[in-house]
Amino acid sequence: MRKSELVDTYAQSIGIGAARELINKKINAAALEDTESYTGEAITRICGELEKEGGLVRIVAQTFRVQMERRKSEEQRLLLDNIETQIWYLTDVDTYGAVNRARAEFLGIEKEDLEDKSIYDLIGREECDICSASNRKVFERKKQVHMEVWAKNSQGEARLLSITKTPKLNSGGDVEYVICAAEDITERRAAEERIRHLNSMLKAIRNVNQLIVVEKDRNKLIKGACDALIEAHGYDAAWLTLSQDHETFAAVTGAGFEEDFSHFCDCAVSGNPPSCIKNALLWDDRFTIMDRSHGCEGCPLAGAYISNDAAITRLEHAGKFFGLIAVSLAPDFAVDEEARGLLEEAASDISFALHSMELAEKHSSAVDALKESEEGYRALFETAKDAIFLTDEAGRFVNVNKAACNSLGYSREELLELSISDIDAEPTGQEEFRKVRNGLTKESTFEVNHRKKDGTLLPVEVTGNFFEIGGRRLSLAIARDITERKQAESQIRKSLREKEVMLQEIHHRVKNNLQVVASLLSMQARATSDQSAKDVLTESMNRINTMALIHFQLYGNSDLSEINMRAFVNTLLKQLLQCYMVRDTKITPIVNVADYPFPISIAVPAGLIINELLANVLKHAFVGRVKGAVEISIVVPENGKISLTVSDDGVGLPDGFDINATKSFGLRLVRILAEDQLHGTLSISHGACAGTAFKIEFGVNEVT
Repeated sequence: MRKSELVDTYAQSIGIGAARELINKKINAAALEDTESYTGEAITRICGELEKEGGLVRIVAQTFRVQMERRKSEEQRLLLDNIETQIWYLTDVDTYGAVNRARAEFLGIEKEDLEDKSIYDLIGREECDICSASNRKVFERKKQVHMEVWAKNSQGEARLLSITKTPKLNSGGDVEYVICAAEDITERRAAEERIRHLNSMLKAIRNVNQLIVVEKDRNKLIKGACDALIEAHGYDAAWLTLSQDHETFAAVTGAGFEEDFSHFCDCAVSGNPPSCIKNALLWDDRFTIMDRSHGCEGCPLAGAYISNDAAITRLEHAGKFFGLIAVSLAPDFAVDEEARGLLEEAASDISFALHSMELAEKHSSAVDALKESEEGYRALFETAKDAIFLTDEAGRFVNVNKAACNSLGYSREELLELSISDIDAEPTGQEEFRKVRNGLTKESTFEVNHRKKDGTLLPVEVTGNFFEIGGRRLSLAIARDITERKQAESQIRKSLREKEVMLQEIHHRVKNNLQVVASLLSMQARATSDQSAKDVLTESMNRINTMALIHFQLYGNSDLSEINMRAFVNTLLKQLLQCYMVRDTKITPIVNVADYPFPISIAVPAGLIINELLANVLKHAFVGRVKGAVEISIVVPENGKISLTVSDDGVGLPDGFDINATKSFGLRLVRILAEDQLHGTLSISHGACAGTAFKIEFGVNEVT
């Protein structure tokens, strides 16, 4: 408030000169410096000195103070009516006090019809009982309560509200009234759930792909695939059935079912499978969404996961049908092209693995038949698709089959003039055969590159052993061309990389969407002439930009779950300095942040806390100052407790400041994030003209 307003008030009665002299005298009496503007507290002190004069001077001072309080009250009401957060007061457990415009519009009731009314006269009985119970808890415990509840708005839509109810205590320690603040978090919660589910799906499918690379047993593969799909919380339940002849099934494996799954297995292999299996076999599309509400008649699992639909995909590779895989989807989760693509990719990878196992089993059968009889050996030797080499102890070829000649490009006569060292591109094969020959192992299976006649390399998987014929020790090597498998393994690794790129894209899209929201808020702020509304929109824009910055760093990181807080703080500080444009003050930033990776569950609330505290410093700490310093410190000691401190050497907080009673939304948000999100402790140290320091301590393992 400007000094001239107080002078002009007295000038009407005693003249401008006498008014200036009187006011200057009282400024000195109040132990204040003579400036052009004063805080509300300073004006109150000056009026207190004027009231000591008595007579007209006292009356004018009292009148001026009343007008000042009335104007302040009106400004506060205008501020509350221009924010999106719903604000209302409770004068007792069941009665509304003042409400802001956002609350009235949400309920679809005029403000005048809400104030001083019982909640039982305004909303449904069941919702009233819930509200009344939480209200009573605040009045009785005299402590703040935070809750998330579903409530219907004026259009009858169910909306998720994050409500904080804070009691205002009088000097006697009793609750004078309760301030309630509600934020509509419906869309935010839906977006978070969508991201969480997609991340879970990606993790589940990545686990399946990793299992496919290492698992060679069919039964372990299908069981492990079902377990992997649900262990990552990507799906509620999963089952996989292997085909016997395209119409009947040999085995069913499942995971995640609470009810007895054996009845479903018996039904599936009985020759008269449930309708979901029949439909999946008949439909042209290999991918099917089964609506449980009318597609599970007579199924043993009809009572399980009633609210969940199921996605069923055929397992096919190289023109062969291997079976079906089905997953139970989360309630209200719509399968879009992205989710469908992930499921089909997993099904394709499992199909290829089953195909590879089938080929491997055929290979194993051929080897066993070779051991059974000489006739079978000779027939198999000549007709086998795998290359077969018979060598003596010196490694010279004694016999080779047609496949060996074709794969290496030699004639039979040319190969019989060579030895194993002539075709092995590296010594691995000779070393493995030496182990078998020396009795270190009975049989050896290894991968090696064979050098063909034209000099090119052929990757093969070799199974070899030693045996005696007529007192002569010979070695048998069966080499399978694994070019296709190597390419497939490379494709699977590429697929894993694509999944990681997809997760990066999700973070990128979240960041873009947040930046769009921030831009809309910025446009709205530029369009409004109300400074209070402009400030609120700017603060909201900065909060959204902070979350967008976190997703931007995740998008650029090789590790998609953690970010470097040092780089984040430096970038955030530059953004805020540009936003608040503190041209008249030279601010020295000091960043002392440990090089410690923060998971996203900590980075988001910690980033918002830093944003709010830095914004508060830039707006208030250096008013009237030509220079100042602000320090951001994050220390991670060995005990696992993270210490986050934001301090400045500015004007400090006012005497008697209480963060639990402050009306600053930003500082209330800091306390809520520190205590409720990070489960930490918040401490504040400050003094007049001695700066302010906010310190939050929390444990890494305590944040979920």
